Amino acid sequence: TATRVNEQGLIEGVRTNLLTYSEQFDNAAWVKNNSSVTANVTTAPNGTTTADKLIPNATPSVSKYIRQVPSATNGLTYSLTVFAKAAEYDRLRIEDGNNSRGAWFNLSSGTVGSVSLDVSTNIEALENGWYKCTISKLSVASSVFFLIGGSNTESLQIGDGTSGIYIWGAMLEQSPSATEYIPTTTTAVSVGMLA
Repeated sequence: TATRVNEQGLIEGVRTNLLTYSEQFDNAAWVKNNSSVTANVTTAPNGTTTADKLIPNATPSVSKYIRQVPSATNGLTYSLTVFAKAAEYDRLRIEDGNNSRGAWFNLSSGTVGSVSLDVSTNIEALENGWYKCTISKLSVASSVFFLIGGSNTESLQIGDGTSGIYIWGAMLEQSPSATEYIPTTTTAVSVGMLA
C-alpha cells in the first residue's frame, strides 16, 4: 500500500493485488501440489459462475495445496485473502510457506481454527455460505509462498480425488489487514482509493 496526491490535491491510497489470475485457479500460474482444480463449478460471491473447486488428490502425501510465489519485501506486513465455501470438505488453510505460518478456517461454523505464532486472522461471512478468509503476517523472505489447501480436518491430508472446497478471488497485498478485493489476470493490478 502506498499513497499519492492526485490532480485535485487529494491524498489517495494505492492498493495492489500482487497475485495473478486471482479467480482462475486452474491456470498454470497456480502451481498444484498433490491437488487439482476444477474451474467454474459454482456461483461466486459476485454472482457469476466462476468459483473453482480445490480437490486434494488421493496420493499418499500430506502436502496438498495450490500456491503462487509473488515478490515481497522482507520485514513488511502482508495480508493474504481468499474467498472460500464448504463443499464435501469444510476446512481451509492459508499459509506463507516460507516459514509455514498461517491459519485454519472452518467454513461450516465461520470460525478460525488453529493459528500460528505472529499471524493475525479475519473471517467475514458473506451470502450463500461464502467466507472472506484472511491472514496477515510479516514477510520473512523476498517472496511470499501463498498456499491454499482444503481438508476435512485441520490437517493437510490424503484426499479422495473428488472431495474438496470452493475457492474464488485470491489477493495478496502489502497491508496489515485485508481491503476490498481487486481481480487480476496476467499481471498484478493497482487501484487508487481516496484516503
